[in-house]
Amino acid sequence: MDPIPIASAEFLESLSLWVHPESRLLICFDKKCRHAISPVGSNPTNHLRDEHSIPLPRRKGLSKVLAKLELKSSSGAAPLADGSPEEQRLRSYDGFSCLHCSYRTINLALIMQHYSQDLPKYPQHPRRPTRRADIEAYF
Repeated sequence: MDPIPIASAEFLESLSLWVHPESRLLICFDKKCRHAISPVGSNPTNHLRDEHSIPLPRRKGLSKVLAKLELKSSSGAAPLADGSPEEQRLRSYDGFSCLHCSYRTINLALIMQHYSQDLPKYPQHPRRPTRRADIEAYF
């Protein structure tokens, strides 16, 4: 995919928006958000209006800029790869990861359910099958 033109990147940054280069997701990196927002229709402008009270004159032209960027929807986004450098524009969560597979979650009940259902499949598993994990998510 083509890189984002500098003028477009600067305009997006002035609105606390950024396009993740690999995933092509639109990220709101305002302190209270730091997650992907849907690029479909008026979602980006509504987000800026409703969540950040950004007036119409500052948002003017956003839809046209976004239409040229080949953005993807966050609904089908793959998780960031293990070992990816931490991205400060995304929120990072404390979570749990399985020592036997790539399963990760921030929910203690879900990791316990994972162990009760999936861990017996592993012939030798340690008593402590989890490790602390920092998990960055687009949402």
